[in-house]
This record gives sequence, C-alpha cells and structure tokens, in this order.
Amino acid sequence: MVLFDNEKICQDKTSITSKHQAIMITKFEENLPKHAVRFQFPLRLAWACTIHKVQGLTTDTAVVSLKNIFAAGMSYVALSRVTSMAGLTIKDFDEKNIYCNEQICKALKQMPLYLTVKDRTIQQNEMVILVHNIQGLIPHINDIRSNSDISSANFVCLTETWLEKETVPSLEGFNFLHRDRYSSYPSKKDVFQQLKSKKHGGVGIYIRNNQHCCPLTLDSVNMECLVIYIKEINSNLVLVYRTETYPSSVFLDELYEVLISLPQENSNTSTIVLGDFNQDLLKKNSSIQQFMTKQGFVQIVSHPTTDGDTLIDHVYLHGNLQVSVEIIQTYYSYHNMVSLHIKLPKFVNQQRFHVVAEKVQGTKVKDDDYMRIGRPITYTWKNEFLNAGATIENYKLYLGSFPGGYDILTIQDDIPGTSTGYNMSRISLIPGIRYYSNVIAYNYAGAHTTSTSDGFIVDQMDPSAGIVYDGLGILDIEYQNSTNNVAAHWHGFIDTESGIQSYHWCVGETTHVHRIYSNSECSVHPWTNVGLHVSASKNLSIEILQGRKIYNKVYAIDGVGRRSSIVVSDGVIIDITSPIPEKFIIATELFGNNTSFENTGGEEINFENVSATDICMVSNSFHPLSWIPAPLTCLAVVSSDVNLAKDGQSHLPISDSFGANKEGFIQFDSVKHIFLIYTKPYRHDGSGDSREKISWHAHTFYFSAISSHANITIGSIDKTTGIFLDDLSVQEVNFTTSATSGHVLGHVVYLHEWSSIHGSWSFTDPESPIVDYTWAIGYSEGGTQIQPFRSVGLMNFAVNNNVTLVHNTYIYVTAIATNAVGLRGVSYSDPILVDLTPPDIKYVNDGAGTDEDAWEFNEVTANWAVEDPESGILLCQWAIGYQPGGNDLLPYTVVTTATVYKEFPYSVLSGYTIYTTLTCENHAGLSSVMSSDGVKISNQPPSVAAAVVETLPLSITEYNPRDSYQGVTDNIRLKWTGFVDNIGVERYKVFYKDSGTAEVMFFADVQDILYAHFTKMSLSVGSNNISVQAINKLFKSSSQVTSYSTVDISSPKVDTTKTLTIDWMNNKVVVSWDNIFTSDNDLFYEVSSGSTQGGVNIIQWQETRQTSITFGFPSSIPVTTGLPVHVTVTAISVSGFSAVKTGSFKLP
Repeated sequence: MVLFDNEKICQDKTSITSKHQAIMITKFEENLPKHAVRFQFPLRLAWACTIHKVQGLTTDTAVVSLKNIFAAGMSYVALSRVTSMAGLTIKDFDEKNIYCNEQICKALKQMPLYLTVKDRTIQQNEMVILVHNIQGLIPHINDIRSNSDISSANFVCLTETWLEKETVPSLEGFNFLHRDRYSSYPSKKDVFQQLKSKKHGGVGIYIRNNQHCCPLTLDSVNMECLVIYIKEINSNLVLVYRTETYPSSVFLDELYEVLISLPQENSNTSTIVLGDFNQDLLKKNSSIQQFMTKQGFVQIVSHPTTDGDTLIDHVYLHGNLQVSVEIIQTYYSYHNMVSLHIKLPKFVNQQRFHVVAEKVQGTKVKDDDYMRIGRPITYTWKNEFLNAGATIENYKLYLGSFPGGYDILTIQDDIPGTSTGYNMSRISLIPGIRYYSNVIAYNYAGAHTTSTSDGFIVDQMDPSAGIVYDGLGILDIEYQNSTNNVAAHWHGFIDTESGIQSYHWCVGETTHVHRIYSNSECSVHPWTNVGLHVSASKNLSIEILQGRKIYNKVYAIDGVGRRSSIVVSDGVIIDITSPIPEKFIIATELFGNNTSFENTGGEEINFENVSATDICMVSNSFHPLSWIPAPLTCLAVVSSDVNLAKDGQSHLPISDSFGANKEGFIQFDSVKHIFLIYTKPYRHDGSGDSREKISWHAHTFYFSAISSHANITIGSIDKTTGIFLDDLSVQEVNFTTSATSGHVLGHVVYLHEWSSIHGSWSFTDPESPIVDYTWAIGYSEGGTQIQPFRSVGLMNFAVNNNVTLVHNTYIYVTAIATNAVGLRGVSYSDPILVDLTPPDIKYVNDGAGTDEDAWEFNEVTANWAVEDPESGILLCQWAIGYQPGGNDLLPYTVVTTATVYKEFPYSVLSGYTIYTTLTCENHAGLSSVMSSDGVKISNQPPSVAAAVVETLPLSITEYNPRDSYQGVTDNIRLKWTGFVDNIGVERYKVFYKDSGTAEVMFFADVQDILYAHFTKMSLSVGSNNISVQAINKLFKSSSQVTSYSTVDISSPKVDTTKTLTIDWMNNKVVVSWDNIFTSDNDLFYEVSSGSTQGGVNIIQWQETRQTSITFGFPSSIPVTTGLPVHVTVTAISVSGFSAVKTGSFKLP
C-alpha cells in the first residue's frame, strides 16, 4: 500500500487499517528554468504496468495482455520486453492488435538512398584510384552507385566481388574488368585446386570511360589479380586479393612471377600493387611487406582499414609518383575504402577533354566518329597540350583498339612538337571496330603523357532493313477510316557501325520500288526526311479513294551516308463505309445423313424399357446409321409409340427421372457451342397440367463452312448422364443485302418458368473485316431495357437465357457490327411478339361435324377448332394412330384446313379405336396437342358366333322349374350374352314366337351379360320360342339367336288307391312309390321322414328322380322297436307343380 503526503489523495478508495503497512512516498523537487517546478513521485506498481510504462524495460518473464491495444506499435513494445520466448505468456491474443503505423511504412518507401557526399574538391591535375574490399558486389551495387567518392574516381579496384565469370554489374560511366576466383587458378596442383573450389573471392576494376589504359593478360599466374597499364601516369596497376588460406610462401612465389612479368614502357614506368592481403601490418613480422620491401616497394597506408582496427588492405608503390592516401569509411562493408590521389604531369591541358580528333581529310567536320573505308584520315591534337610549341620536343602517334593502345598501328615518324596534326591514307582497317588515336607528347626532359581520342569506327555496311507498320501506335493496322491522312511507324533498322542518322518515308498505291530511290512509286506522298523519328503522319490535300490500298515505304541512312534497302509495309485499305446488314434466306433442303436418327442398324430400345436397359452394353445394331460414337460413349436409338415432336416418328415423352442433365454441346468441325436443357416440365405442350413430362428444347446454331464436308459432333457435357436428341436438321443459309428490314432474326423460347431470347444476324463489309458483334434487347429499336449491349465476338447469333418475359409485349433485338476501322453498322429485328401461351385447341372431333363414335366407311375424318389471338397459328399437323397421340397410321402431316379425311383399308381399321391427334404451333414457338376421343369403323353386323340366349325358369310354387320350363303364362325372364361388335352394340331386339312381336331394348356398354323380364304376357301351354337380335351403333342387325321354353301349369296326378311301400331291411328303411304319381312330363321327387307326422328329424327334402329310396337313422335317434317312422313323398313336375303321398310304419 502507498501512503501519499496529502491525506485527500484516494481518500474515497482506500482505508488504513492495522493490517496494512503503509510506505511513505518521498517527494522529489527539482527547480527548472522558466520558473517551473516539477514534482515526481517514483511510484512503481506492484503487480502490473501499462505498455507505455515499460518502454526500455527488459525482463526475464512477463505476462502480456493484448486486449486493449489502441495505438500502432504497442504490441511490439510489450512483446519485446522479455529476453526469451520461454518467458513470454500472452493473454487475449488477437493478431489484429499487432500493427504498425502506415505513415512510417510510407515514409520508409519514400526515403532516398543515403549518399556519401563529402565536401571534397577533386583536383583537375590528379587521378583518383580507390581500392575496397566490397564483400559481395551484387548485394552492394546500389550502395556503390550512390557513393559520390566512387562516382568521381578514375579507377575503382574491388576485392571479394563474389561474382561468377559472366556476371557484369553495370556502373554508369565506367567499364568493368573482372576475374573470378575459379578462373584465377589454372594450375592442377592441389593447393590451387583447393583455393579454386572455395566460394566467393574474385577481383574487379571499374575503369572510367575513355580512360587511357590497357589490360595485361597473365594467364599462367595462380592468383586472384588484375593488371592494367595506365598511360596517363605511365604506371602498371596490380590489384591482388589473397585469402587467409593461401599459404604465404606459395603466394609470394606467384606474386614474384607477376612483378617480373610487368612491361616497362620506359625507365620512368612506375608500379602500384594494392589489394586485400589478409596480413595485418600493424603487427610485426609481415612476410608480404618484407618481400615487397626487398623488391623496392614502399607500403604507403599507415592507418587501419577495417572495423577491427587492422591494416590488411595494402598499397605498395615503386617509382616516382606523387601519391596521397585517405581512408574513407563505408557502412556496407567490414573494410574501409582506401583512396589514392596521384598528381598528373602539369603539361597536360586538363581543361580540354578528348581534343585528339579524327576526320575525313579535306572536310570541315571537326571530329568524325565514323568513316567509310578507304577514305584518307587527318589526326589533330590542337590545344591538347599546354604551351606545346615551347615544351614538347616531339610526338608519337599510335592507333589502338582501346584507349592508350598501340596494337593496331605505330607511326614510326617522330612528329615535331610544333605540329598539331598528321595525315594518313591507304590504311587498312577492319569495319565495325572502334579505333583510338593515341598521341604521346615528350618534353625535353624525357617526361611524357598520353592523350587519346574518343575513337572512330570504319563503316562499310549498309544499314540493316527493319519492318514498317501501317498507322501509328504499336500495332500494324490493315484498315483505316480516313481518306486524307497517312501514317506509319517502323522499327528494326540497325546500323552497328555509324548508326542511323535519318529515315526517309513516302506513301504509294503500289509496292513498286526502284534501285534509284527517287524513282520509286510514291504517288500518295513523296519522299520525306523525318530525321530520327520512328513514326510519321501527314494530312493530305487530296482524298484517297474508298477501298484503295496504300503502302508506306521507308529507308534509313547511316552516319556515313549509306542507305538501307527500301522496306514496304503490307498496306492499309481505306474503308469509310460501315458494315452492311444482310438478311437470312434459309433453304428448305436438308443436308446430312440420318440427322433425325430414323435409321438404325436394325434394333431400337422401347422407351418403356429405357430405364432398365444399359445402353453402354448394347450392340452396334442399336446405333443410328451414319453416326459414330466416340470412345467411352454410350449410344442407342430409343423409340416410343407416343409422339410429342413436330416431325417424324419415335419421339420420346421425356420424363424428369430420365432427363436429369442440364448441358449439352454441338460441334461443327472445330467450332463448339454449349446449350442448356431446362429440366422442369412445361405444362402447356399438350400434357395439360402434368409435371412428369419434360418439353423438347429447340436450339438453333449457325456455322460457317470452310469446306464441302464437315463433321457434326453432339453430346452431353456431363459424362455421367445422357440427353435425348431428335429432329436435328442442317440447312443452308443464304444472304441478301437487298432487303430493307428483317435483317435480325429473333425468337423467344418459353418453357415453364424458364425463358430465353435468341437472336441471329449477318453483316458484310467488302473492304475491312468485321471484328466484333454486340447485341441488345429492348422494347424498341436500339432499346436496352431487357439486356444492354453485350459483345459476342464474331458469333453471328446469341442467346440470353436469364430474362423475364412479359406476355403479349413486343421486343426488338438490335445487333451492331464493328469493322476493323471502328465503323459500326446497326440492324434491328422486326417486332418480336412475346407470346407465353400456346395455341388454344377448342376441340378435336371425329367426323365432319359433331363428334361421332363410329361409322362404316373406310376413312378417318376429323374436324377441329383452334385459335391463338396473340401471335397466331404458324402451322398445324395431324396424325392418326391407335392411341391418343399415336401416329401408327399417319405420321404428323402439315394441314391447312379445319376438316380432314384419310382413307385406309378395312383391315387396319376394323377392330380398333382410331384416334386423330392435332398439334399446333404458334409464331412464338409454343405448341399444343389434343387428341379426339376415338372412333370405331366397321361395315360388319354384330357377330353371333358366341351368342347365347336363355330363358330363366319361373314358377308360382316354391319349387323352381327345370331348364326351358316354366309354370306361369303371364311373364317370362331372358338372359343373353356373346353378341360381339367392333364398334359396339347399341341396342337389342327381342322377338316372341314367329308372330313378329318384338321389343327393342338398350343396355349400358359395360354390361357383358344382359337380362330382361317381360310381364303381362299370354303364353300358351306347351313350347314357346324367344329370339334376340343385336343392333350396333351403325344400325346393322345381327341374325336372331333363339331360345325355347315350355309352359306347363299341370300338377302330377296321385293314385289314391295305392300306398307307399315301406320296409325295414338291414337296419335301413326302404320306401318305394311305383305307379303312384303320373305326369305328361318328367317328375322328380322330394322325400322327408320323421318320428312324428310331418317330422323331418330322420331325413329332410331328399331329392331323387328314382321311385324308391333307402335311408338310415341318424345317430341322434335311437333305433328301438316300435319307433314310429313317418314318410312324406312329394312329386314335382318340370314346371314346379307338386303332389304329396304319405305313409308310416313302426320298427320291428
């Protein structure tokens, strides 16, 4: 707890108790200027610190909460306080709370490179040589480029360049001489091979452009070194790098070989040996320094050259050069840079630069950089040397391939010191090489200096021709829409010697060029010198004719006046006309073999079995002829008895379970198009409200044939599901430009909730080709309310299947063609009516009027009524078959009338129900289908081959008469069946006897067995015949089928004088009644017996045709002596009348 000296501080937050130990915080008071006093309380929290409070703090462990980070860098400050990852615990981690200030990032990117600029003035009469261990040139090249000490030096000697052999990092204003480590040790000795295998190393020298020096080759030396001779100070410069692993004794042997190999221009030639020797001269006993001292060299660096205060970068000097040394610190290397300032001879005029010049003899040009071969040359050096007439004894003139060189030619003459030039002719020089004139001036004391020209090149090659493009920009245009402007650009003209000095350009109407360039055809624009411009344009005062082709022509002239050949462009055509719209004329002739898949190898798969058939396993006989399946393709022709398409036969009622895929493709040779298949059923195509059948999709594609034959490929995009195809037609399309309207064809496809708009067009342009088509859809010509203009490339048709159509509105398809010159042609479709409803078929009747169900003529007649008040009827087709929608008898045929008929043989009509189907399509492409309810056709009466007529027995007693008998005379019941007629029996006629009395009767068609009950009749006793005749719907009568019935109303007669004979034999009762009952017809008997009068507990209603019966007792009746047995015998006639006789006895 902290106790402040002011009791009011935190009075409401704390309470002092005896349990707390208070620590008094002492107030420190410090008087500051400006009469301000600062009070500081060195308060340190006991358990936590804010992130701002811990800045600069270091701790071994810490728990850091990143929950309330509100400033950039806070997270970094907190997390970097601990000395190890193990001591850091992070709470409330959220990577979003770790971020830096964007302004800092922006400032770092904008911060310029650090330039080591010093207030040092380079004396005009001194040469600066720098030596520096760069420790990798590639990573530090930008540091070197930004170092002003290096940029102002004459020579920059670098060790440890770490470069490969072919690597040349550029430094503006300098040439680079380099030797890598691998190339520095040619010997096969182990010691050198080991050095050769090590990485890094290497030496290099940046030589300021046109510096007077030449490199010396020492191929046999095994050392990383470079040697150059500097003419201006008459000195050899040796750059050396020795790695620490290079044995010093071996190194000194190789260094000795270098020193004795150095050329001596004269007795005043000096030598400078410098580099990184990896021996610290601040320590005693340096073997290298001792060796160099013996060779007459003096080491002139006295201060440390590294950050480790070691002096391992040495400079050894032999000769009379006046040299001052400076150590320059660098931030990018462990080594500091050693700067040598060497004074030059005073008689060289340093205020003039390269005044040694060459020119073609006799010309007024001060200095020629390029010359033609064989021309006489004058070399001049006027004002190059100070007070030359008094101080220079003579000059020596050399011609070399590098500044200061003398490898090409040495002029043996001693040129007097008063001369300022020298003429030379008939000198043989190689074209393409830069030659340098080197003048050495000797004073009377023998001292000399060298001055070098900027060089010249002998040019005997004509410039190489390039390529000429029509138009400005970067591309070659083939067409232009201006008649009074010409333009061209070119590149690729090359002259590696004297360079291109100017271009000449003209424009003509032909490609003709002449060996005399001025005689070339340039009728549009004459030859014009455009200097070094690589493009040119000109507004003409004349108009170039439409459709004319013009050609740009260019040649180049180099620095010595040589000309390239004339290059002619491929020409540009003048086109100021827009593309012209064309109208489609579609021919009716169909191309291709079996495009609707009607012909097969002999077999087809029935549609009802398609889901149960693996079409990948069927034979080739199921394939459509002329179609070749691709590898791994399953293919088969599927047929159906139901037709939903417009043409042909065997079109399929696609159901959603079979048509699952959504994309297919069609390819005409190499051109491929994708089409969509909408799998939701459409409810207005003749299927009523059915959602189980999918409508056929109509797609139209346009292809441009490039030969007389082409392959059509069609298939499914999805490899796992298939598509149904039919009615594929290939038709020729011709074009005409004479039509004034209808250049764009458009139509609408509407399938349930999915709709699409299709457009096709054609343009022609006799001058420039069409490069792009765009199309739009709207409610007026040029309108874009439905779809804005969209590019379709070079396709002359397009589909938009993502539109919502409004019924009974007109839309327009607008097409724009853009040709190669940017001119546009516009074409519009005729108004396209959006009709989302199919034709309304009111009815399809069999017959010529109201609907008929049958007739006897061998023709099929039908009539119908159909209308489409929006887009109108495009066409109707009718078909005849044995089922609704069938086309077994007549394929779908276009019909133009509302009543039609067709004759057929009776053999294909009789016995069938014939259906007429009508399908109509409106101008919107929607169709409806309706079939009649069917008609039956026959010229035959009903058949009686299986007809049966029966009378049902009637009686007034409880006994039923036998067959063909009845016991009543006032009514009769009939039953008949088996009358057959193809068109159906409409009525029946019943006849009584032969008198002709008849009754006509109607029955429902569904009845197979028919009954009739006639009452209030007067039947005669005896035989009566009843006949039935069937009459069909065409009123044709069958023959009569007759049934006979006998009426008998008499009862059997009983002989009262006779009694029943009853006997007991073998525990059974034997009863007989012979001759008791008599009748004119057959009788049958009913016998009952009981233990009481009228009882039936022994037997009941036992029927028999015999006149006796034997029966036993049931187990329920005990057989006892004296048991009375009563017997009742009833005689029943065939007409149901009866008579009774009774008898009894007792058991013995």
